[in-house]
Amino acid sequence: PAVAPAAAPGNPNPRPGVLGTISSSQLTTASVSPRPVQMAAAGTAPVAEATPTRRGEWSIQVGAFPTESAALETLKEAREASGRQLGAADPYTEKVEARGMTLVRARFAGFDRSSADAACRALKSHDFDCIPVRN
Repeated sequence: PAVAPAAAPGNPNPRPGVLGTISSSQLTTASVSPRPVQMAAAGTAPVAEATPTRRGEWSIQVGAFPTESAALETLKEAREASGRQLGAADPYTEKVEARGMTLVRARFAGFDRSSADAACRALKSHDFDCIPVRN
């Protein structure tokens, strides 16, 4: 019988984009500021803006990923799946350090509490993970 390859150290679940559960006490914010992202035309990757701006008191997070490209792809897919719920929201990524790993959060800004909850409900109905986050 063949020996299964060992998982990468520090990642209990080697599937891309699925990192398991990390409690908030295990996370620390990196010194990198969040970078808003402009969504480009369909079929192209989002482009990061130079200056971070976040509208509204609330953001929603649709995942934390091992690479920025995975986070950007999820932002694009979430916008496409959500219809009007994310129409005016500002997508951005945010790097964080957790247990020696760098994760990239995929978020949308520009919500009040009720619209953040509504956007998460819409995304969850399309099988996206989503949590409201106060800015």
